[in-house]
Formats: sequence, structure tokens, C-alpha cells
Amino acid sequence: SILPYYKGTRSEFWQCYDDNKNSIGVTFHKIDSGVDTGPIFEQIHQKEIKLFEPYYLRFQNIVIILENYPKVIQSIISGNVSFTTQEERQDLKTYKFIDITIDKRVELYSKLLLTQPKPQ
Repeated sequence: SILPYYKGTRSEFWQCYDDNKNSIGVTFHKIDSGVDTGPIFEQIHQKEIKLFEPYYLRFQNIVIILENYPKVIQSIISGNVSFTTQEERQDLKTYKFIDITIDKRVELYSKLLLTQPKPQ
């Protein structure tokens, strides 16, 4: 996600669950002792959302990572990298995979089925 929002695992699920398209994308950051709390190298927002569904968002994020990873590594190797301190937000939750219960999955996918256009 675009940190500091949706820290933790399966951010795509939670963004769809909350119907929040404002913070979807990828953040490249240093790893520290916290969960997604390290200094930020770069943030890349999703430009277009064709299907607001967790697995599709995961796919799009992986494509963004693969397209930008060489640039990130090159910057680090060359020493031409700068980091931005991440905003600390105590009011934001850190998500865990275990929080995605069957009930939450059913609720999300039921909502998605109702909002998707019907095939013609």
C-alpha cells in the first residue's frame, strides 16, 4: 500500500474491504524492526483500477514491483538513494493475515458480486 496506510499483510484485501481506493499502490522502504515502518524510498500509486478486487490488485502491485525493482536496486548500489522518514500514525491499524476471517471474505466477495457489472 501507500504507507503509512494498510501496514501489514494483504493490504489489497483490506483496501477492497474498506472500499478505499486512495492508498493503493506500492511503497519501497527500508526494513526495520517494525511492520512497514521503515524510511520510504519511493511510493508508486496505482494509476488505473480496472477491477477493484484483492487478487487483481495484488497482480497489479507485483507488476509495479517488477517494473521498478531494478531502478531501486541500481539506486542503492550506486549510493544515489535518499529516504524520507515515514509519518508515524498511532491511529492506523497494522493488519495481519489471521484477521481475514471466512466471514470477512464472504462479506467482501458478496459485496463485490453485487457491484460488478452483469455480463451481456
